[in-house]
Amino acid sequence: TLALADVGAMAGYEETQRTSTSANGDRDAGDTRRTVSSAEHGSAAAPAADTRRTLVAGAGHAASAASAALPAAPSAPRRRFRLRWRLIAVIATVFLIANEARVMSAASELKGALPSLPRGESDAVWRRYRQLGSRSFLRVGVAGLSGDVRNWFVSSADELIADYRSDTPVIRENGWITAASLLERAASIAPGDRAIRARLLYCRGHLARINAQAAKSRRPADAQRFFNEATSSFEEAARLRPRWLDPQLGLARTYVYGLEDPEAALEVLTRAEADGYKFGNRDVSLVGDGYRLRAEKTWSRAPDYRDLPQEGKYLDSVREDCQQALVNYESIPAYGEVSRNIRKVQDLLQKLGAREDELHDARLRKAGLGFLTPFFGRSQ
Repeated sequence: TLALADVGAMAGYEETQRTSTSANGDRDAGDTRRTVSSAEHGSAAAPAADTRRTLVAGAGHAASAASAALPAAPSAPRRRFRLRWRLIAVIATVFLIANEARVMSAASELKGALPSLPRGESDAVWRRYRQLGSRSFLRVGVAGLSGDVRNWFVSSADELIADYRSDTPVIRENGWITAASLLERAASIAPGDRAIRARLLYCRGHLARINAQAAKSRRPADAQRFFNEATSSFEEAARLRPRWLDPQLGLARTYVYGLEDPEAALEVLTRAEADGYKFGNRDVSLVGDGYRLRAEKTWSRAPDYRDLPQEGKYLDSVREDCQQALVNYESIPAYGEVSRNIRKVQDLLQKLGAREDELHDARLRKAGLGFLTPFFGRSQ
């Protein structure tokens, strides 16, 4: 009986295990349609176990598939790292906005104060401008400030430059140094501005001219170098800013006191007049100085051509320049140092007349007519 029960149990197990197709291609009808209770074969434990194993395995595969389909959740340290950087970004943004707001407020105050600030505050204005620029990381807070500060420096320099156009200018070397310093700062804000560059070259030309005049009697070579520098600076300023008459005034003064060339000075002054400049007493006196200085320079060389056939020609040129100087001076006798310069010309004419009388007497004696010299009048 026990043997028969074991045989029946084995038969039942095989029936539930076979799922493949038979060799003849037909599926056994009893392979998957067994409905007889396991108890009928005398064993209940094995089929129950088999059934439980099948369910557990299927649930495991389903859980694995579901877990593979869902993205992995970030770990806690990574989430904390991201939150930290987001917080830092927010704080930095708030800081930048607040900083630009403060800089903008300070820049507005500086803009409002500029029109009333005197030229002597240029160092303070420059420091404040640089400070605000270094504090503005986004350049939003100082928007428009550069233009206002640049214009303030230019207008401050223009006040000094305009003084030189007057009949009685008071600007001296320190004034040109101040104007050049103001324009250098304006040029650093707007390096491509040709008008600012022209103004700066004009101021530097005057400084070179002043240095040349100071060195003329003691260091002629240095003086000539400075005069050349002044001339090139004035000419470049005129090229950068056409129809600006100020460089012509600088050139006229350089031609007179550097080159003793009154004709060249008169030419550039005429050019300035065509651009709207009006001749004044200062310009008349300047041209007179040109003729006087050239006469004095020629007379200083008199020993070099004394008793030479060309001496008479040189003396005639001295007299002509003295006469031209007097024509200019006598039209403005009360201007500046004109009265003193008139005396200088008259003294030179007396020396010139004395030499001309000597030459005249020498010619009479050479012709055997020396006895007639007392009867001829002296040169005037």
